[in-house]
Formats: sequence, structure tokens, C-alpha cells
Amino acid sequence: MNQQPITLEDIRKRKLQLKKQLTQKKKNIGMQASSLFSPVPVRDKFDLGYKWVSNGLAIYDGLKMGWKVMRYFTKK
Repeated sequence: MNQQPITLEDIRKRKLQLKKQLTQKKKNIGMQASSLFSPVPVRDKFDLGYKWVSNGLAIYDGLKMGWKVMRYFTKK
């Protein structure tokens, strides 16, 4: 059970190692998050048109629901 004492230099080296690991992991997390939340690339004009129609219908649906909710609460 002969362990060498831990010196300040050992602590500094370990701290530097951990900082490097931490920055590398932060970069990996950032790259993964950006790949998860980046928009899907458009392959052709049909996909672009479909995306426009889909977004337009989602906006219309949201406005319609908002109008119904507003009418429901203003009647009372």
C-alpha cells in the first residue's frame, strides 16, 4: 500500500486533461445538436413545394384554432 503523494503538479496536469476532455465533449454535443435541429435539405422542386404547402396549412390551422378559442372566451 505504498502510494506516492499527490503533488500540485499532478493536480495541474489532471485539471488540464479534464479541461481538454470537456471542451472536446462540448464540441461533440454542439455538432450533434446542430445536426439534429438543422433543416432537412431540399432534394427537388416537389419537396420545396410540399414544404411550402405543409407550412401554410400548419399556419392556417393555428390561426383557425386561435380564432375559435378567442371566440369561445369572448362570448362569456
